Amino acid sequence: MKAMSPIRSGALGALAGVLGGLVLAAFFVAMSWKDGHDLWQPLKLAGYPLLAARALRPGLDNVAIAVGVALHLGISAAWGLSFGLVFHGLSRLGTFVAGLVWGFAAWAVMSWLVLPLADMIDVARAMPLGRAIFAHLLFGATLAVAFMPAQPARRYVAAPQGARPREDPHRA
Repeated sequence: MKAMSPIRSGALGALAGVLGGLVLAAFFVAMSWKDGHDLWQPLKLAGYPLLAARALRPGLDNVAIAVGVALHLGISAAWGLSFGLVFHGLSRLGTFVAGLVWGFAAWAVMSWLVLPLADMIDVARAMPLGRAIFAHLLFGATLAVAFMPAQPARRYVAAPQGARPREDPHRA
């Protein structure tokens, strides 16, 4: 198998990131519904840096939702692109573990750096810590599983009868 170019790996990572971002958004909407809060709020929050108070108003606002979702998915794509570039070439298990670590890193960077810089520290503080970490682990797991098809296939050398197969050290 021919090695994948960094551009292709990054692009596939970005697509996987968008899928992870959709799952993350769906989780936040479900939790908002469970808690009896405005269902539209999670979709609008990422738009706060551009829309200010408009992103915080309750109820349906198509512009705020479009801006919030676009920013959220753009950030998710950036996390995915970085993931694809950094972790291309890992095994399936390695990819999954890296995805969990990446999801935790995304939570930490967003909570402790990006949200405070965007004047959204109250957003970070409003969500229960365990829920926020779980949501980002879910993002990372989804990102990893979606990226697995982009990982190179593993080829194994036939082993003598009764022996365990081993990975081919000369795999393409």
